[in-house]
Amino acid sequence: MVRRFVIVVLGWMAVGATAEAVTPGLLPTQQRVQAIGKEVDLGLFPVGIALSSDGRLILATNNGFLYQSLMVIDTETLTTVKHQMGALASNVLFIGVALSPDGRTGYASGHTESAQDVVYAVTLAPGPTLTVGANITFPLGSFPAGMAMAPDGKQLYVAENLGNKLAIVDIQSQSITAEIPIGRQPWGVAVHPSLPQVYVTNRVDRTVSIIDTGTLSIIGTVPTGNGPNAIVVSPNGAKIFVANANSDDLTVFDVNHPDSVRQISLSPFADARPGSSPDALAFSPDGSRLYVANAWDNAVVVVVPDTETVQGSIPTGWYPSAIAVSPNNRRLFITNMKGARTYPRTSKRQTLDFKVNKNLGG
Repeated sequence: MVRRFVIVVLGWMAVGATAEAVTPGLLPTQQRVQAIGKEVDLGLFPVGIALSSDGRLILATNNGFLYQSLMVIDTETLTTVKHQMGALASNVLFIGVALSPDGRTGYASGHTESAQDVVYAVTLAPGPTLTVGANITFPLGSFPAGMAMAPDGKQLYVAENLGNKLAIVDIQSQSITAEIPIGRQPWGVAVHPSLPQVYVTNRVDRTVSIIDTGTLSIIGTVPTGNGPNAIVVSPNGAKIFVANANSDDLTVFDVNHPDSVRQISLSPFADARPGSSPDALAFSPDGSRLYVANAWDNAVVVVVPDTETVQGSIPTGWYPSAIAVSPNNRRLFITNMKGARTYPRTSKRQTLDFKVNKNLGG
């Protein structure tokens, strides 16, 4: 049986039908990228995405230096709607993005223009539509980062990157009910599908904190590679996978035996110098494949979780930054933070960027 797979390139975003190659683009490094898939234009620098449980909607966070926005993509029509967050040149969004179990309420980490740390709450619907609601306030200086929703949708777990804590947000009251001290500069968050456990990567400590959500305490600390960021739990709840951006590998350990730590190399060849920078992870719903975005390789690596081996790579656009897989296992959504290629700064193609460079230089 031949499996047909679609790749959709978002944020340029790539969406995985049998995919057609996109015209090659030349990067400043003189490397040519030739992604496969259908293209969907997003905002500047898409950093994170969350796919609804029914596969219909995607919430994306665009963190460009000129303007930042939240965007919804309707995966049936590949149409989009965007809401600009903050004024021109405001830095108000960060990496975290999550959806409620029904996929119609979304959350994104950031802070307001008055420097109040918050998690933005939005509602979304097919069409698509996007409505911004009331913010969830965080302590000043906490810097909300990665986040994950509880399976029952009652709690949102948020890493406080500069607060060195895991915050637990009660969805009904839209308020923080607990903060648990963890490692330094926590980044990514994952929730176990059936056990009362949350896993958080700590970039400075090079560890994963395991938190018991019943006792609100740390029950384990697992060493990782250099620069741990994204983290996922296998669909069957058996294994944890961590992407290590600075050592170009995955850390893997068993949920029932956290001391069973091993590494999977993501380097393109033996003895390669560091520089692949894995920064995003997504499981296929059946758990048969783990997709890893190797940002600086401009590729998504396919890992077989059972054997913990690399099967191959999928060419992407420039700097893949987030991944999602459709519920039917047939479509792979990839955001490319820097697009498909570089373009000249012209008033027609990049109006705002052109004005900034013309008036301010650079």
